Amino acid sequence: MPIDVLPSWRLSTADERISQFEGLATEREDLAVDAEARRFSLPPMNTTDKLRRYVAPWIDNSIRHGSAGASATTAPGRNSAASTAH
Repeated sequence: MPIDVLPSWRLSTADERISQFEGLATEREDLAVDAEARRFSLPPMNTTDKLRRYVAPWIDNSIRHGSAGASATTAPGRNSAASTAH
């Protein structure tokens, strides 16, 4: 059988495989663009590590002791109500 005359079932199978590969290539390109965008939106790893080690425990303690709603200008250990009652 000459190469330019292929049965129709082989052509449809080849078309399906090409479509699958095109879909996978498009998905890979989309994921690469998303990964590049996320790379620029995240802080450097050493900064993230510092936040995780130093800030997260402080936030956890604030939530446990009920001071999460305190004003950001209130010094640690001071009662915001007492400082405004002068």
